[in-house]
Amino acid sequence: MEKLTYDGIVRSWEAFLKESPKNYIRIENKDKGAFYMDTSKKNPSMFTLSDIESDNGSVGKWLDYIIKGENLKNAKVVFRKKSGGNGSVSHPKFNDTDYDFTSRLTALMNNVVSMENNTAVTENTQSVPSNQFGTAPTPPQVPNIAPTLPAEQAYHPQTQYPGLGAATMQHMGGLGQAALAAGMGLPELIEVKKKADRADEYKDQLMTLKDENHALVIKNRDLESKVSNAEQQKEIAVKLAQLENKSFLNSEAGQQILASLPAIAQSMMAGAGQQPQQQQAALGMPAGMSAEKQRFIGYIMDDMCTREMVQILEATLTRLATLPPQYKTDLQQLNLKEYGTAPSGNG
Repeated sequence: MEKLTYDGIVRSWEAFLKESPKNYIRIENKDKGAFYMDTSKKNPSMFTLSDIESDNGSVGKWLDYIIKGENLKNAKVVFRKKSGGNGSVSHPKFNDTDYDFTSRLTALMNNVVSMENNTAVTENTQSVPSNQFGTAPTPPQVPNIAPTLPAEQAYHPQTQYPGLGAATMQHMGGLGQAALAAGMGLPELIEVKKKADRADEYKDQLMTLKDENHALVIKNRDLESKVSNAEQQKEIAVKLAQLENKSFLNSEAGQQILASLPAIAQSMMAGAGQQPQQQQAALGMPAGMSAEKQRFIGYIMDDMCTREMVQILEATLTRLATLPPQYKTDLQQLNLKEYGTAPSGNG
């Protein structure tokens, strides 16, 4: 059994951790039968020097933080080195070691010493030779100083959580008072506060996503409305064209053209027996005109074709050239139905 100062223990741990960035420490609370864990870490119970210094600044402050927060009296410390993947190996000079931090806890709880002050700690170990850090000096006597509470607190001693004394919590301000009121230790309250802060962040993110989704829903409805209107306009245009075609065929002019079709056919047949050159010469037509065009011009020049009929034929030809193909199809079907024949081919 060897007596080492608290500062000596801290220096020995620092020497081990500084030896390699792969070296790490695990602290088991023997009274609770569980390792100390920081759930914010990837490996919550394994602490390298960089883990410790990034959160607490030094090994001594980190150890004080654990002793107070975990009410740590009897501890077993495991010294290991990471070795490929998730493996680890022991250290030739640092074996698993038991420590008694009762005196340090008492001093911290009673606010007698500040962080990293020398306080004797009993170390039961064979891993650190006595000549490595020298023989520990006689530990200073720690006076038993009891804090004096205000009169109004004398009836309500705040000793709900054994990890930290009421006086110590008093000196920690509002956060310490909140921990006492909740029946928690300060480390537990800090962890709860972190989770609450993260929950608020997630809530804000959720509200932002909901707003963005609502805007997208409105935009999608607007686009669907525009597409629907465009389809309706297209459908209306098609129906109007169909109605216009049908209305012309059913009009008086259309009926006159339909009524004159037999006479036109007879006139064309009468001129069919003539030679193209004779017809062209007789009518003053240009050479090379097709027989269909010659017959049609011959019909127009006939006395039986009135001026009104010519105007109707002109309107019909114009419609055939400008209206949709459906108009021509309807006219052909009507000729087939009424007369058993239909115009075919192009003049």
